Amino acid sequence: RSSVKELAKLEQDLLVDLNKLEIGPMGFGGKTTVLEVFIGSQDRHPATFFVSVSYTCWAFRRKTMTINNGEVKYD
Repeated sequence: RSSVKELAKLEQDLLVDLNKLEIGPMGFGGKTTVLEVFIGSQDRHPATFFVSVSYTCWAFRRKTMTINNGEVKYD
């Protein structure tokens, strides 16, 4: 959970509410649609947003792309 009290509450609320949708794994229905919700915060320019979503399966695949002054960097 987030160390920020308000974000931790939002994470928990989203987890409960999203599972109420009963979409289930791969959209076939079921009580578990979302395994966990993590929310981070950081100062940013109003024109930029960072969103990450992992769905259907969890295989710990990650890639990060950063664009800084037109330069693209992959981590």
